[in-house]
Amino acid sequence: MLGTGVGPGPSTASDSSPPSHVIAHRYTILGLLGMGGMGRVYRAHDRTLDEVVALKILRSDRSLGVASIEAFRQEVKLARRVTSPHVVRTFDVGEHGDDHFLTMEYLEGRSLARLIDDGPLGALDVLRIARAAAAGIAAAHAAAVLHRDLKSDNILVAADGRIAITDFGIARLAHASAASEEIVGTPAYMAPEQLQSATIGPPADVYAFGAILFEMLVGRRPFAGTDLLQLAVARLTSPPPDPRAHARAVPDALAEFVVRCLAVDPEQRFADGADLVRALAALELRAITSPIHEPGPLVPHRTSRSIAVLPLRAPAELAELAEGLAEEIVDTLSMTRELRVRPLVSARAAHRPDEDPAITGRALGVEVVVDGSLRRIGDTLRLSARAIGVADGFQLWASRIDSRPESLLAAADEVARLVARALTVELDVPLRRDVDPRAAALYLEAKGKLRTSWMIGRLEQPVALLEEALRLAPDDGGITAALSTALSRLGFMGTRTMLPRARLLAERAVALAPADGEAWYALAIAHLYAGDVAEAAHALVRAVGLTPGVAIVQAMLGAVLLEVGAFDDALAHLEAARALDPGHSLGTSDLARAYLYAGRDVECFALLREDADPTSFTGVTIGRFKAWRGERYEGNPHAIAADLPNDFAPYTRMLFAFYRTHELPPDRLADLLGTLETPSPRLRAARAQFAAEFLALVGDHARALDCIERSIAAGLQDHYWLQHCPLLAPMHELPRFRALAAIVETRAATVLARLRAALVDVAP
Repeated sequence: MLGTGVGPGPSTASDSSPPSHVIAHRYTILGLLGMGGMGRVYRAHDRTLDEVVALKILRSDRSLGVASIEAFRQEVKLARRVTSPHVVRTFDVGEHGDDHFLTMEYLEGRSLARLIDDGPLGALDVLRIARAAAAGIAAAHAAAVLHRDLKSDNILVAADGRIAITDFGIARLAHASAASEEIVGTPAYMAPEQLQSATIGPPADVYAFGAILFEMLVGRRPFAGTDLLQLAVARLTSPPPDPRAHARAVPDALAEFVVRCLAVDPEQRFADGADLVRALAALELRAITSPIHEPGPLVPHRTSRSIAVLPLRAPAELAELAEGLAEEIVDTLSMTRELRVRPLVSARAAHRPDEDPAITGRALGVEVVVDGSLRRIGDTLRLSARAIGVADGFQLWASRIDSRPESLLAAADEVARLVARALTVELDVPLRRDVDPRAAALYLEAKGKLRTSWMIGRLEQPVALLEEALRLAPDDGGITAALSTALSRLGFMGTRTMLPRARLLAERAVALAPADGEAWYALAIAHLYAGDVAEAAHALVRAVGLTPGVAIVQAMLGAVLLEVGAFDDALAHLEAARALDPGHSLGTSDLARAYLYAGRDVECFALLREDADPTSFTGVTIGRFKAWRGERYEGNPHAIAADLPNDFAPYTRMLFAFYRTHELPPDRLADLLGTLETPSPRLRAARAQFAAEFLALVGDHARALDCIERSIAAGLQDHYWLQHCPLLAPMHELPRFRALAAIVETRAATVLARLRAALVDVAP
């Protein structure tokens, strides 16, 4: 983002765009709260009672059938039978066109699932939430009502401390049999008898309650997946999972309570909600002093709402300005873990200007799209935007902001803030100071180009634009960070003389805008491409903490974590990058490698084939990982993308040829070793790794060790590769290999220590 500071915002703002959607002439949609299998939940204003409510809609045209609509009506009837401060009250039911809806009390706060996304909870907090939720379950069971879909998403933790259960959408009377019905519920929380379509009773809710407690203590569900058969087999053949095996500081009494809830036999569980309440009241955990949250990876919430910002429509003379503004809106929205924001490049590829924005949203797999335009009105610029629900086309918010050119960036931030509010998320966006209009225009034009420019020949233009922008606005942190990033990329691709200046600019950007994630990202890659991985890791953690929704930052941190052996955290960040930008993540090869390390070979190759043009460098990665398994790759070594930079095309052809034959003729070996002299230290280290693998595969261990040594000389930190690449396994007991591995292990420990220090710095 462009540099921050206190100053005036947009000159005028107007809400004269069409109003948000109105349901049944009574409920005005204010924002999206969430989505589930039975419907979508909105924050709405009840015009009749003049209060905010939660409005849940089930569309009858979604192939759910008469039975689902009847279940929806049943939710109201059953929920009204349950009276407890720990159960969300239901108010009204109605129809709006083809839509069926109900209204409930609105609680300001978060779902328990989102709270868990921040990391495991301390035992005392688990007990506090469990006691309240159990009281709600007991009230339901006392009214002869089963919930049947208890999960962390359906427990709300209000800002005032109240804890309440919601969503009785698939509840049935306690004596009802599911034997003749389809299986309903969320598989990760369903009791074994529920997965088997057997008759169920209150112990099924007890089982789900135990799964929720396990999730609170450990930070993940006790059983992962969605395949009903696999889940049923796992639960029927495995003992109940014990949270003490997966998390530290879990009191024995609480762990034993959870294990009993998760018993395979319903007779061995607590009988019902009242039994849960009595057992929890007897638990005494005075000695526990664990924190509310254990440190966790800084990744977007798995429950986050997904959103895409479409390219802004604009006349030709404003096209580049509009492109950069859309990037700014995306960047600002990416400052929160509550949202998963698709990169603009993905939205641009999926969108057609004459297409309904909701169609683009469905193609991108998001819940909300932002559609807008930029045009000139006299001496001002008008930025118009609206947020649209993809599932139903509801307009959640719309506005237009008129701004002076020097305040246009502040207008973009205001749009992002209002869009986030429409999704019931608050953005803490610092005020922007006015910037020279010409500098802002140059910055926005360069930013759009920089997003997709990595090759020499494409970087020179954004560098020139940013140099001029910095001359006009020398104290702007955003321009300084963007120029640093461009120079670092030039340095990585071969112009190494750019790296010292890139680092100096990045340090200045951080000083000018310490709350700007892009400044920290610029500092991270300046260090990384210069070979200082420890300092790069520290800066990456700061960047991710400030902008968790940027895929490239998540991917880069994941790659560093993988190298130094923090496998679980690495996987979390790499999968987060993939979720943020499916099909375009720069971390794809690292995620595939992590899957291969974990023995998830099928997922590894499925991911690569989904993501790769087989003639690209990702195609080489397929060949590389097949070689790890002793297989050959039938790629075409001549069909290589023509725009690969410098020596990448001939280098890639050489790799393809090797992966087809697993042979290294003398001339090929000379060519291979010659490629190791590239100016970029990180690239030099990576190529030496490849060469070591080739030589190990053909049994030339002496030369393989030479290449490992050259990689270490270039700054290799990848201790995990040395220990887990199967091609290197035959060398593990060689004294020279062990000595080299010890050097890398020491480096990895240094990086891990710096990472831990950074995590302490960004801890809430």
